[in-house]
Amino acid sequence: MYRHGLLRAKRKKAYLRAIAAEHSDLAPRAARNLGSLLEMQEDYEGAAEAYRQAIASGHAEAAPYAAWNLGFLLEKQEDYEGAAEAYRQAIASGHAEAAPNAAKDLGLLLEKQEDYDGAAEAWRQAMASEQTEVLVEAEAGLRRVEGKD
Repeated sequence: MYRHGLLRAKRKKAYLRAIAAEHSDLAPRAARNLGSLLEMQEDYEGAAEAYRQAIASGHAEAAPYAAWNLGFLLEKQEDYEGAAEAYRQAIASGHAEAAPNAAKDLGLLLEKQEDYDGAAEAWRQAMASEQTEVLVEAEAGLRRVEGKD
């Protein structure tokens, strides 16, 4: 257990150095990875801040994933409005993996909130995915909400 804690501390330090270096490619990736590490350590405020830093970078890979991760984090914290906004940021990126996954998660969130029209729209966006798992979940979600008002 001690060894894992030491490895996490070293990773955190490395991510912080990469972020401080402000390298256009490495810093956003490090911010996203730092967010994931802090989330695992249950430092949710720190994780959200790191994800937001990666999103603000506009990095083609790190920003969409960070937005998707932030949405999931905020949803766990029951900040549903913030989660939906983060998911929508990931969707708007058009990223091949993060966007459809965020659409799937937005569909689930809106379905739980009984916003069936919004959920159906999110499911339709997710159905544009080429990822089999996302496509299957999106089709099932759309079937669940169609016709509900």
